[in-house]
Amino acid sequence: ARASGGCKTDDDSNSNGSTVQATITCNADHISTWKSQPRCHGKPVGNILTCSAIVFSGGSPARLLCFFDIMGVASIQFSQCNEYRRCYLLPAVTNVWRAEQQALIDSLGGLPLRLASDSRSNSPGYSALYRPYSLLVTGINRFIHLELVKDIHAALHYNSGADWKICRTNG
Repeated sequence: ARASGGCKTDDDSNSNGSTVQATITCNADHISTWKSQPRCHGKPVGNILTCSAIVFSGGSPARLLCFFDIMGVASIQFSQCNEYRRCYLLPAVTNVWRAEQQALIDSLGGLPLRLASDSRSNSPGYSALYRPYSLLVTGINRFIHLELVKDIHAALHYNSGADWKICRTNG
């Protein structure tokens, strides 16, 4: 390759998910680095945004990343998406939820409230290991608390079914 001014150059390029970085060194040892996107805490912003778009739109990371791969679109790996979800997205959602929840509780302080609570249980024949509980302020139709609780009885039922299948296939 030739740079402006006619000196010969060597280039070294690499990619990391949705980002490309090229480092160009000329014969006079001048080094220039080009990056296709900025970084946030050392992570390419496009990778974080891709994972955010997949997760917050309710999409399936495995399916969408496979789609990108089939189309030849440079993107993050499934393991990177899981890392970003665990390290960045879920903590961000938790922080926003807690701030909103506290603001709601503060705004309701001292007022008489009517509360309603609900829990979803398993459909017959299914053994969900977790059960959501919610607490709603009915006057303003806003949730004040949500909780996901492990259902020990469902776990025991689920395990006994797995044991039954193992016994049945082995003997």
